[in-house]
Amino acid sequence: MILRSWSATTGRSRSLLENLSSGSDNDGEAESSAEAIKAVESFIEDLENKWLDRSLPALRGFTPKEAASDLKSKEDLLTLMNQLVRIGQGDLPGSENLSSGFQAERIRAKLGL
Repeated sequence: MILRSWSATTGRSRSLLENLSSGSDNDGEAESSAEAIKAVESFIEDLENKWLDRSLPALRGFTPKEAASDLKSKEDLLTLMNQLVRIGQGDLPGSENLSSGFQAERIRAKLGL
């Protein structure tokens, strides 16, 4: 459920970001699009930061930050991160219409992984 909620929220943001990135010939629209892209990217990063501090059942109640420093939970965290990447790629059954929208490398860096 958490993965679907995360994917749905950030997927909508990522879709908006991709639409805005397609650009425009009008300079005013291009400037507005650049500002909108920055706003969406900031929104996604804010969601990522909140996710890092959220207690997750998939991590036996640990937050991703806590799991990163716990040897046993770190393995679960790595599995969860790989699943989120696969959801973003549409590689897991039922994930074809979902997009995580998060930046896996940015999250891994914040977690020291």
